Amino acid sequence: MRIQSKNFLSSIRSAVENRKIFRSKPSTEQKRLFDSKMFDHKELSFKVRKALVVLQKGLAQEREETKQMLAVYHKYTRGEASEQEMLEANQQFRDVIKGLGLSVVVILPFSPITLPAIVKLGQKFGIEVLPSAFKEQFHLENDGKSLQMGAIPEDSNKTPPVDSSESDLAETPKHRD
Repeated sequence: MRIQSKNFLSSIRSAVENRKIFRSKPSTEQKRLFDSKMFDHKELSFKVRKALVVLQKGLAQEREETKQMLAVYHKYTRGEASEQEMLEANQQFRDVIKGLGLSVVVILPFSPITLPAIVKLGQKFGIEVLPSAFKEQFHLENDGKSLQMGAIPEDSNKTPPVDSSESDLAETPKHRD
């Protein structure tokens, strides 16, 4: 059995060595494919690290806001939550639902293509697709042509005004005894 495998390996080796493609030097086109300008690994790794840091910060902020939301809901069950706290908690609950919807898109194939398309489509129709923690990290330009990573708008700390269509959702149910 060992002799047969040696013969098999030697036949493969001789076939590979006899092929012209393996004997010749790389052509200029082949060299150009692996040119450092085309595949800049340092720049790519920097971009990946930067994107991961942005993702980590956004997820950490969402986690803290969700903890606060749950604390407010706990206070509400005891009748101690104010209306403003409930409005903020309900807004955070909407962010959690947005995050769940985006997580479904992320696990699908071609998510690097579909996710920006969904964000762009939502922007076209005036629908906020990204949770609030990621809106600060990924600032959409006013012209809607590009998505800038890491740009934080000046008024990001201000809460957006609630329009009349969202006010119905933001109302807190009356506590019944």
